[in-house]
Amino acid sequence: MNHKFISFYAFLLLFAGAIAPASAHTPSDPGFMRPEPSKPWKTLVTPHFRINHEAGQQDYARQMGAIAEQVHNKLSAWLHWQPEGQTEIVILDNVDFSNGWATVLPYNQFTIYMPTPAEGELMDQNPWMEYVFAHEYIHILHLDMANGSAQTYRKYFGRPAELFAVLTFPQIFAPSWVTEGLAVYGESDNAAGYGRLNNAWYEAEMRMEVQHGLRSLTEVSFEGYSGSRWPNGLNYLYGAYFFKFINERYGREAAINYIRIYSYNLIPWRMDTRSELMFGKSAQVVWQEFQLYLQQRFAAQAASSIPSALPLYATPYINRHLSAAGNGDVYFYHDDAALQPQIRRLRADGSSELLFKSDNIGGMDWNDAGGLLLNKAAVCDNVKYYVDLYRWKPDMAAPERLTECGRYVRAAWRPDAKKIAAVQLDRGQSKLVLLDANGKNPETVSEFALGDTLGHLAWSPDGTQIVASVQRQRSGWNLELFKIKENRWQTLTSNNDRVAHPHFSKNGSDIYFTSDHNGAWNLRTVNINSNIINTLSNSPSGISEAIEMPDASYRSVEYSAQGWVINQLSLASGELDSYATTSPTPPHVEAIINAEDYQPFPYENVQDYSPWQTLQPRSWVPFLYWTADQNSYAGVTLYGSDVLGFHQWTAVPYLYTSQQNVGGYLAYRYHNWLTLYADRQTLMYGKATDRTQMLVDEVRYQAIVHHSFNSSDNSIYLSAGISRDQINESFTNLNHPDFNYHDSLLGVVARYDNTEYYQRSISLTEGRRVQYTGESYDLPGSTYHSGTAHQLDWKEYIPLGDSHVLHLRMFGASGDSKIRPFTLGGELDSLISPDGLNDLGRRKIMLRGYPSGLAALTGNNVGLISAEWRIPLGLVYDGFFVPPIGLGRHSLSVFMDTGDAWKNGEKIQNKTGAGLAWNAETLLGYDMLHIGLTLGVAQGFDQGGEKRVYLMLGQPY
Repeated sequence: MNHKFISFYAFLLLFAGAIAPASAHTPSDPGFMRPEPSKPWKTLVTPHFRINHEAGQQDYARQMGAIAEQVHNKLSAWLHWQPEGQTEIVILDNVDFSNGWATVLPYNQFTIYMPTPAEGELMDQNPWMEYVFAHEYIHILHLDMANGSAQTYRKYFGRPAELFAVLTFPQIFAPSWVTEGLAVYGESDNAAGYGRLNNAWYEAEMRMEVQHGLRSLTEVSFEGYSGSRWPNGLNYLYGAYFFKFINERYGREAAINYIRIYSYNLIPWRMDTRSELMFGKSAQVVWQEFQLYLQQRFAAQAASSIPSALPLYATPYINRHLSAAGNGDVYFYHDDAALQPQIRRLRADGSSELLFKSDNIGGMDWNDAGGLLLNKAAVCDNVKYYVDLYRWKPDMAAPERLTECGRYVRAAWRPDAKKIAAVQLDRGQSKLVLLDANGKNPETVSEFALGDTLGHLAWSPDGTQIVASVQRQRSGWNLELFKIKENRWQTLTSNNDRVAHPHFSKNGSDIYFTSDHNGAWNLRTVNINSNIINTLSNSPSGISEAIEMPDASYRSVEYSAQGWVINQLSLASGELDSYATTSPTPPHVEAIINAEDYQPFPYENVQDYSPWQTLQPRSWVPFLYWTADQNSYAGVTLYGSDVLGFHQWTAVPYLYTSQQNVGGYLAYRYHNWLTLYADRQTLMYGKATDRTQMLVDEVRYQAIVHHSFNSSDNSIYLSAGISRDQINESFTNLNHPDFNYHDSLLGVVARYDNTEYYQRSISLTEGRRVQYTGESYDLPGSTYHSGTAHQLDWKEYIPLGDSHVLHLRMFGASGDSKIRPFTLGGELDSLISPDGLNDLGRRKIMLRGYPSGLAALTGNNVGLISAEWRIPLGLVYDGFFVPPIGLGRHSLSVFMDTGDAWKNGEKIQNKTGAGLAWNAETLLGYDMLHIGLTLGVAQGFDQGGEKRVYLMLGQPY
């Protein structure tokens, strides 16, 4: 049996949409961006939910409680499903981006991050809390749905996370475009104009898909969340429009019946059967109808828009955050999803240059005197992800940090560069803050109520006013002016348009901005003394932001089928939209919190958070392992995890059917601080009639304390552990034991990691992992081995361009003569359980081209050098619809290893091997299971070497 610690949160995560800013180095700490045990947590209990939140967030929790109950009543009736028990909700304020995720294992739960999006496809007139809640709760209702035999199996076996979930959670086993498409379709209220299906960016993305060429059913099904194709989130986009198509073509109830019919399914991924039962046609035929529907819907719309821009920088994929200098240079952020993002300068003559590399940039503002002001997300307090202010000037190699954990998500220089205006977040609320030029002495000049959001902002040329996009929960997004001396806001627009990225014109009399008026994001302008808005562009897709140049021309960021393109915007000729700043009837957001009878949920049934409410096992999975000898056993798998992730445990007891002995393992983890493990196996060798029949009883224990120290650039992991191995071997037909083995091991691990992995990488792309391991067998009590050992494992990743990577490794180990010896050979390092849980006890080190266990490659000292050139072969993300097997990214590796293992006093005789390997990301169940597959051939050139063809599972990082 494979003894592994189950990571419950990794099984199924469903995201609300745009994810966090792409972070190249992401800490592997399981506590990163998760709840902190040191905080006081409370639980507000409503009839259908348990809302877990930090103390001090009661206003947010009360509003969430009222929204939750009303959305539950609406959506459960729509989907015809009522979950058993209460759904767990976790509110988090430890990140500065907008998102949410949901899972139905081991129980119904979802997490909501509090910040409200101020641009992009998630920007909505509906308050974020209601918007994100609706999306995530649709996931819960949908994936929890089970009827017929599936419902019966769940009644008896609970909610297993293993493959046994096939029998109990049929809805999980479909392509993710079904899950995400239903949630986006359900979040969208056509009457009120809410949700992504009523968002002009979704219209633009699909319009460009039609122009560029629509994706096949298998492409979208295997793409999933991989982000290998532009635009990211194809499963959301195509899935949402597919359900809209079903509604319009086959009737209002067809979308729900398409879901409900699958809740009886016991054979996973039966998409063709689902389609035949529902429409009388195969899934491929229905998808072709869907493509024709999209072409008919968007082709004419795309043809009516005339491009009015000259591309200046179109290198895929993301180019944004424009800021202009007085000499006509434009500073911008570029991310190709294959290397570290860059800050670049586009000169007036059309040339561009790299200034510096930087991840996680959320905004920039250039000032000729102050330099480049950046909003950059960084690790804060070890596990949080907050945005701070940075400054860069041309004489700097890298930006300097101005604030620490400031949460300044948007910012702008005052024209004299002596002040900074910034949007600060705190507990889901916005503040307008003024800081000095060094990011010090913050002064809060305006605080926004819960539910209101301060978006992008800019100063007037005289420094007396600030213009901003502002969302008020009762009136939606509009432009407002803030008068510094008067300390008050003045409304500039009052209509139903979403607005973003406002700026003052050079003369200060006009404000230009982008908005989605008439369903298309274009550049518009309004004179502050006028009531008329004029449209300046007629984009075939959409303009997200623009800046005015010194010569009064504009540079813009426009969406395309290959990415965001920086254009020189020529003002469109002919008649374009001109309309009043104020609509005839005042805008009103038809949200739950704006209803006349709305009341926050009473903060009465509130408890101190207790992990026991969710820690108990929610399933039991019986299993039988049968062999022809006497080592067959039967057992059960149990596991539990509390909703905040502080405690996780796994128990797998089993009974050997012939021996009548008890075996199994038990593991417990507390946050990222403590791991406990116990394991027992009893194995019988030989026949019962044989005098030499032997019973081997193996018992192991381990306790590890560990902690990660995280930053945006690197992570340091430290752990110390003690383990005990006890092995008794005895002849069952004799009266004395043949062998009694006891070993106690004390060890420490220290690991430094600054490796970076990008969305379109074939492997880790750059950086290094360096790990030291120290071990001692010299503990009190009798031990079989003795002495100490030291290991150093250095892995270096060097980008060679075009996604090629050079991977270098140096491994060295040295120990006393009586330690457990090292051995080289084989194609993969191995860890000896249970020490392998934190890299203690590692004794088998790969040396490709040689078998493992050779006496000539065994000793208490080891040296190894390896070089590997990883060559990308492509990002496929496609495959067979039936059976659902496909290929994601794949690459070729050319490698050479040389090393030796020796005993003290022996001569070092290095042995060399080389070979080729094909590394593939195989996809099973469309996008559900991503399994690394390596097929290689290696040749050893020295004594003991041989030609070895091997097949391995797991990514070759």
